[in-house]
Amino acid sequence: MVEVAGPSIHVTDPARKRDLLDRPEHAHIVQFYEADGELVEAVSQYMLAGLAAGEPLVIVATPEHREAFTRKLAAKGFDAAVLVESGRLSLFDARETLAKFMRGDTPDPVLFEEVVGGRLDRIREQQSSSTIRAYGEMVDLLWRDGSSNAALQLEALWNDLGRRRAFSLFCAYVIGNFYHVDGHAGIEAVCAAHSHVLVGEQDPEALRERARVLSREVTERRKLEAALRESLDQRAAAQSQLEALQRIVKAVHSELDLEQVVQRVTDEATAICHAEFGAFFYNVIDPAGERYGIRCGARVTAGVGMVDRAPPAGIASSRRPGASARRSSS
Repeated sequence: MVEVAGPSIHVTDPARKRDLLDRPEHAHIVQFYEADGELVEAVSQYMLAGLAAGEPLVIVATPEHREAFTRKLAAKGFDAAVLVESGRLSLFDARETLAKFMRGDTPDPVLFEEVVGGRLDRIREQQSSSTIRAYGEMVDLLWRDGSSNAALQLEALWNDLGRRRAFSLFCAYVIGNFYHVDGHAGIEAVCAAHSHVLVGEQDPEALRERARVLSREVTERRKLEAALRESLDQRAAAQSQLEALQRIVKAVHSELDLEQVVQRVTDEATAICHAEFGAFFYNVIDPAGERYGIRCGARVTAGVGMVDRAPPAGIASSRRPGASARRSSS
């Protein structure tokens, strides 16, 4: 059975690693890897040793990894189709299997027991085997999706299942996941959920330190990206303002109607300020020498400018219909 009791054992020595993969003895193993080639070599050794020991293999992986594993078996003289037909090898899609027992962002314990536990029971009965050798990367998919809590809950469900069924389990995580999600703390939590940790050429502390350093680098890069986006936004806003000013200058030089000029200036100024409403107040004097106020407004949310000739409070308008107007010098 899979049992995690106390601190996990970190395996760095190549000879000890080979021995563990050959004879896992119901261990719950995890490997952090960077390149697929490194993973394929380890899982292939684990699978080949299982076949030699007469243990049924259960692989829950992505399509790319399933194909890589079966190619490796073929290179060693094993036809995956024949193994599947005989029941010695069972291949399942990791994403599809997850969908069968996930409820929202959380793995459902009852459904997990039915889906995963049920599969193991059927395989054991068909093969009359006392133990099963399983490999899974559903937890890695959850971590890649940013659901680190769900991945750790799934690891706990595997451990609970292992207390009631006899199987060895090999899990794998892309180390790059931890540079973006939880970093050092995430590595510690994953290690704690396994009986054995395979760390390749690096010792555990070097792995943790690298995660811390790269996590800081990712944080700094995100800050730089945010600053760049802000700079580009400011540049775009400045360009927009310049274009608005050019349109105002053009209107002043080409439009003879005073109200049209004022309206255009008000519209553009309101848009530059990102205001919902703008107003321009000015005084004109009619030929009789009488001064009155006029207001021009722009409402950006309406998408059009509007002119309101009602004079401001306290200013009486005496403009006669059809009278011409000129600017007041005051």
